[in-house]
Amino acid sequence: MIVKCKTNKLATLPKRLQKFAFTQNEQGILDLTPGKFYTVFGVRRSRNETFYLTLTDSINTKLPWWMPGRLFSNPDTDPPQHWVRRRRRGWFHTDEILAPAPYHGHENDVEDGTPAGYEAFEKMKQAL
Repeated sequence: MIVKCKTNKLATLPKRLQKFAFTQNEQGILDLTPGKFYTVFGVRRSRNETFYLTLTDSINTKLPWWMPGRLFSNPDTDPPQHWVRRRRRGWFHTDEILAPAPYHGHENDVEDGTPAGYEAFEKMKQAL
């Protein structure tokens, strides 16, 4: 699945999303390039928001990070049919995650950059 970055300005996101851990510079510019296409390794739907698991330009280059879907246009709207859908319950809400099978069970490893996360991501790339 491929998405195109529309904007990299944190200020374009709703206030509630601006509080998340998106790496940005002093001007509130996120680590994405408008007009650039990004490979999506997972889709997360949480409340009324969609996030894409993608590599960024210079910071999250080895393991993907969840970026707000509002930053992207989606020229390729259909995730691969072999991706697995799982629900992940949190304290205040439930997320629905659609991703290659190797991601599931290694969510925290991928996000935390553990050796198991790197191994899972290699398998995810092969499963695209």
